[in-house]
Amino acid sequence: MNRVKSDDTAKSEKAYIEIRSHILEFKTDPSEPLSEVKLASRLGMSRTPIREALRRLESEGVIVTYGTRGSFINIPTLKEIRNIFEVRMFLEAAAAKLAAKEIDLSRLEDFEEQFVVFRQGKRKGDFVDLGRKFHFFIIESSGNKVLKDILDNIYTKLDIIRLFSYSFRRKEAVEEHLKIVRALRIRDEDLSYAAMQNHLKNAFNTLTNVL
Repeated sequence: MNRVKSDDTAKSEKAYIEIRSHILEFKTDPSEPLSEVKLASRLGMSRTPIREALRRLESEGVIVTYGTRGSFINIPTLKEIRNIFEVRMFLEAAAAKLAAKEIDLSRLEDFEEQFVVFRQGKRKGDFVDLGRKFHFFIIESSGNKVLKDILDNIYTKLDIIRLFSYSFRRKEAVEEHLKIVRALRIRDEDLSYAAMQNHLKNAFNTLTNVL
């Protein structure tokens, strides 16, 4: 019995990871409903783990369900984006200020090298993923668990928003990340705070122009 339950859980987790990745890589048309039948066929599993994965994604705000119309990618409204970024500008800037005191300089240097490679156009990888890892590195380096937990709760919805932001301003985002790196490297708390806040302000301004 436990073996069956374990297998079901593993399938549901796999479905969740695959569908979430599919959504965040914009392989799904936001105007089209997420079909349980098509997803089950593509992933080679029954509809039960697909249904469980969709419920989990809905609870995280990644998708939204409209009765018989089905489930769709949840594109945040401009008001929701404004609310999220207002919180981010304060909390992530504060995280950067706190991180400046104790941040691991060797890991920071590794991020800097990756950003420079992107700036030189020598890397065609997932810049959104790199940016996410960098932001979480700073948040974790703040050493403040309460701050981390709050930001963890809003970052899932942020993934969709940030895809729009980076698609239209990758060059600018690279430079802004490097400014944050330099401020952290010299452990300047106020400069780290300002650099992060400026980056988030610019990202929000871009989103208001393209959405």
